[in-house]
Amino acid sequence: MCGRTQKESQHDKAKRIILTLLSHGEAVAANDIIEEARDVGVSLVTLKRAKAELAVDTFKKGSQWFWRIPIEAHFAEIEECQGNRITA
Repeated sequence: MCGRTQKESQHDKAKRIILTLLSHGEAVAANDIIEEARDVGVSLVTLKRAKAELAVDTFKKGSQWFWRIPIEAHFAEIEECQGNRITA
């Protein structure tokens, strides 16, 4: 899924963005992830589909939403994605 192919689908790109940004086990502000996705041409709808497929947890702290990934469930995918740079 995360390996580079000639043409990466938008859905795979969205999954790679999520896994890369959340791979350290820390929660990340949802707005930061959304902005990163937009920067590489991934729509919000595609990002949300990938988020659901990866079973990303969401929570609100104060007025800001955060995303985090259950590391145990996706360790192999995260390990595969580490080191991949997010590019358009």
